[in-house]
Amino acid sequence: MYLLWCFLLLVVSTVVSTLPFGCQQGVNCHLPNCFCSTLQHFMNRSDIPQMIYFGLDDAVTGSASEYYRVLFRSERKNPNGCRITPTLYISHQYTQYNVVREYRDLGYELAVHSVTHTNINTGAKVLREARDQKNNIINLAGAKSEDVVGWRSPFLQTAGDSQVNMLKQLGYQYDISLTHKRAHMRDSSPFPFTLDYGWPYNCQIRPCPQQSHKGFWEVPVNAMRDFKDQFSCAYVDGCYNRPATEEQAYKYIMDNFLSHYNGNRAPLGFNMHYAWFMSPNNFKAMDRAIHDMMQYPGVYIVNVKQVLDWMRRPTKLSELPSFEPWGCGLVTPKPPTTTTTTTTTTTTTTTTTPKPTTTTTTTTTTTPKPTTTTTTTTTTTPKPTTTTTTPKPTTTTPKPTTTTPKPTTKVTTTTRKPVTTTTTMSTTTKTKPISTTDVHRYKARLPGPIPSESCHQEVNCHLPDCYCAGKSIPGGLPVSDIPQMVFFTVDGVLNYQVYGKLARLLPASRKNPDNCPVSATFFVSQSGTFRMYLKLLKDRGMEIASKGYNGVHFNDQHVLNDEMMSQLTELSKLDIKPKGWRSPNLKPLGDGQFEKVMKYGYLYDSTLTVPRESSGNKYWPFTLDYGWKESCVIPDCPRSAYPGVWEVPNTPIIDYRNLYICNYVDGCMFSPPTANDTFNFLWNNFKSHYQTNKAPFGIHLRHIWFSHPFFTKNLEGLQMFVDKLSTMNDVYILAIKDIIEWMKKPTTLQNLQVDSPWQC
Repeated sequence: MYLLWCFLLLVVSTVVSTLPFGCQQGVNCHLPNCFCSTLQHFMNRSDIPQMIYFGLDDAVTGSASEYYRVLFRSERKNPNGCRITPTLYISHQYTQYNVVREYRDLGYELAVHSVTHTNINTGAKVLREARDQKNNIINLAGAKSEDVVGWRSPFLQTAGDSQVNMLKQLGYQYDISLTHKRAHMRDSSPFPFTLDYGWPYNCQIRPCPQQSHKGFWEVPVNAMRDFKDQFSCAYVDGCYNRPATEEQAYKYIMDNFLSHYNGNRAPLGFNMHYAWFMSPNNFKAMDRAIHDMMQYPGVYIVNVKQVLDWMRRPTKLSELPSFEPWGCGLVTPKPPTTTTTTTTTTTTTTTTTPKPTTTTTTTTTTTPKPTTTTTTTTTTTPKPTTTTTTPKPTTTTPKPTTTTPKPTTKVTTTTRKPVTTTTTMSTTTKTKPISTTDVHRYKARLPGPIPSESCHQEVNCHLPDCYCAGKSIPGGLPVSDIPQMVFFTVDGVLNYQVYGKLARLLPASRKNPDNCPVSATFFVSQSGTFRMYLKLLKDRGMEIASKGYNGVHFNDQHVLNDEMMSQLTELSKLDIKPKGWRSPNLKPLGDGQFEKVMKYGYLYDSTLTVPRESSGNKYWPFTLDYGWKESCVIPDCPRSAYPGVWEVPNTPIIDYRNLYICNYVDGCMFSPPTANDTFNFLWNNFKSHYQTNKAPFGIHLRHIWFSHPFFTKNLEGLQMFVDKLSTMNDVYILAIKDIIEWMKKPTTLQNLQVDSPWQC
């Protein structure tokens, strides 16, 4: 009996020691190699510095540099006299490694964010990506191996225990991919800790490590609370409630800061992408906030590696001036050379080299920095400079007024650029950024009155140039012989959340029955969109279409013209020539809109909504040679004819309760509460097309299902739905432009294998 009792005690103690609550600081976990997960540090709160770190993700380019040089400028010093530095989590594609070298010399922490920036969810992928990108940073940016010790997974999707095992094998010291969320601003965030006892908190993005990984540090991505304190934001730029003004953005930052500073003093992390700074309001707010946070006693803005240096050797605030790991042993910056052996980005590398002179001019000028304005004029010639080069009109202490240097001109791109671009584009209406064979057919055609006769297919309207509105199947093919085409559209800003979750939903490995990759259409609003993701989508063959520069609703035709032109100009710089247009909120601007759609060479519009019918055949895309004959569900619809311009109408869907119609699947009055409800909701709407005339079925999305954890189950249901479609040999998931190609050349299911209009 005694032996049995001893055995049970041994088993219980073994189990307890492997669980999170088994960790006891100073008993079975000892610094510097082990620290228990906690919301309350063992030191007195008054002795703990308020550490603030910036974890900046993705490619390092000249564009990002303009913001970093101002926010982390040399005159901004911590209380120990050393300059503030962020951590860069660097992905390979589009990175300019000569710029990374500059940051290395300034003391920035260089960490790893993968080579391919894809979904890295297996140990093998982690091993490959973490090894190769660490080598890139060492070989191309001249970093020391012992300095590159941090990893963040793309989209915060980890491989669980396998990930930690691979990172330890490669010599990494910490991971910063696992998310912790608090319910209210007043709640505490955890300190960084070692994974000796696994991940003890709710697993927000599965899988999370459950095993013991001795001595390996986890820096939780402590989600911020939005400026309304309603929802959590894992990334600063990933809030559902996004600040619309400088004051809202400033409040957002400072409320989160004060909740840490007046709370448990856990490190405050600004985990983010630099695209957030492209909004002038956000950039000014962050510049103000950095200045103001540094006025609070005991605040240190350090990089993540330095945060862990302190966690290993907790040092009282009063002793930090002599804390060696936070010392100023920086390399004297050298003028960057013209080329560094970069791989894919050498062509862009040289464009950013002229900028470092700003640092030297500012040091001799004291606080107001007017001399820096000279560099502003050289960086962004085509942009309007009058709107943002004025000094910063903030009411705070003098420092923020130095904020206007370079980035403000770059940020001006979000306002609109009517003057310089208008002269080139408006005078050459016939040579727009879009120049496809489709457009050439229609250039001679002009908007005009709707013809008096009705449209009769193959009588007065002939494919491939003209197709009558209605519910007839193109080419007169039997319904059993045609594919059911499904098209996903995503409206708005393209950021890491949308790209990451769409990449998992529609990966390159997912194929249509003809063995070509599935595709989708992104109606992108330019302001706030990250260029790197546009390039990644383009490289994957996804369709990028237009929604205007700012992507907000407008009523003025002049504004519409500027929105179209500004976006076309920006996209042309990326060699992207959009074929489609959709107005924000699906609200058309009447004939003026369609005149511009034709004028700028778009192939199609997808703004207009057809009436929802409870049963029966659905509408096919058609050309506007005979105008818009349906009722105007959302005014103002066009009243003229636009020969050769395709309209891909939006067919509303019925919500999961079968009560109300919705234009967007993520915009119904009642959102499906479970994954199964979401699947059934989508499946029932799909069947209303599939079991009738197989008119293309559109799944129209915005950001809601992608950007907020409340809708996680909806995203799971959407994944189930796509998985189901992929098992059907007559269903094709396509971009809108591909559907129009099929419309011009109707092809049977059998012939798609040998004579496909898509040709992947």
